[in-house]
Amino acid sequence: RLDGLILSTSTKIAGAVRGQIAAADARLAALDQLRSRSVGAMSSLPTTEAEEGGLLAQVETYRKESERLREELQKAQIEEAAQAGQISIVDLATLPTKPIGTGKTPRVILALIIGVAVGTLFAYVLENYSAVIRRREDVERATMVPILAVVPPFVHTMKRGFKLLPWSQKSDAKALTSVAHSKELVTMVDVRSHAAESYRTLRTNLLFSTEVRDLRHLLITSAGPSEGKSTTAANLAVAFAQQGKRVLLIDCDLRRPRLHKLFEHAQMPGLTNALMGGTSHVDAIHSSGIENLWVMMAGPTPPNPVELLGSTRMGELLERLSQTYDLLILDTPPVLIASDASILSRHVDGTLFVVRAGKTQAAALRDGIQRLTTVGTSILGTVINDPEGEVAKFASYYGYYYQDYYGYSSAS
Repeated sequence: RLDGLILSTSTKIAGAVRGQIAAADARLAALDQLRSRSVGAMSSLPTTEAEEGGLLAQVETYRKESERLREELQKAQIEEAAQAGQISIVDLATLPTKPIGTGKTPRVILALIIGVAVGTLFAYVLENYSAVIRRREDVERATMVPILAVVPPFVHTMKRGFKLLPWSQKSDAKALTSVAHSKELVTMVDVRSHAAESYRTLRTNLLFSTEVRDLRHLLITSAGPSEGKSTTAANLAVAFAQQGKRVLLIDCDLRRPRLHKLFEHAQMPGLTNALMGGTSHVDAIHSSGIENLWVMMAGPTPPNPVELLGSTRMGELLERLSQTYDLLILDTPPVLIASDASILSRHVDGTLFVVRAGKTQAAALRDGIQRLTTVGTSILGTVINDPEGEVAKFASYYGYYYQDYYGYSSAS
């Protein structure tokens, strides 16, 4: 019986132990799961903590903003209460029956004001920031070459204070000289004008220029066409002739000659005929009708002007002519269009560059000066030609006093 009890007791103890072991295994498994979940939760704690910090910062910002707004609201309420205490409402404002400012008159006035403002701004920009040469300062900024003269528009004067209209200038010119000349020869047809005096000033500045001691050959050119180089050459030649120098004016613009029109003379025979050997250089020289001034026209247009002007015969011709005349003035084509002026510049003592205000571009002026200096040309200076409407304050001012001085002298 004891053995049976021992066996049954052993069996019960073994079952109880096995139950305890199973329960312990289940608890261990549950603890493992709990540990896994705890590890996952702990890994997400930094992110959650950062989000919590951001939310707390937003809450603090919103709290401060709400406090500020609450204070501003209180201030506004206090001010409103204070103002309302000093205001008494007499009558309620009535709404207008139609919109204000929609009529035609306000629109026209506003458009005029805007138009004047925009036009003034555009004119200011065009006047002060344009690339075109308009004043002496523009030439000085574009190049370091000195300005020898400023020639105003040609306005002939019959009596003191009375200016002829353009279509009446021709009759005045005929009255002033017995020789028929173009109205552009202002040094002949209107010797007392401010323009004629400007050419005489140019003559004086050239004579006393430090660049040349004995001016025997003078070349005149410009950057582009229609800038007044031929007119400048002709009037300067007349000015030198009036001083007593024997002057020969040579039209070296074989592409587009113009001196024969200024002096109202036949174009042939001329320089081309003398260089090609068909005519003697003596026969190619014509009297200008002005004392001490002779003119050699261009002659027929050759097929190769550059080769003809750059030939040895051209140098020999200029050397031969300089023995007879005190001064040779060469009117050449624009330097940016042809290389004739650059080629002829090696035979002269100096070059005069003509600039037309309101037409010559600053870049063209710099380019033309650069081309001449590259070949070793001595540039004596520039002439600002025809500054009508560009340097009007200076041209009209000095022109008025110049005419007033002459009128006073004649009256005296």
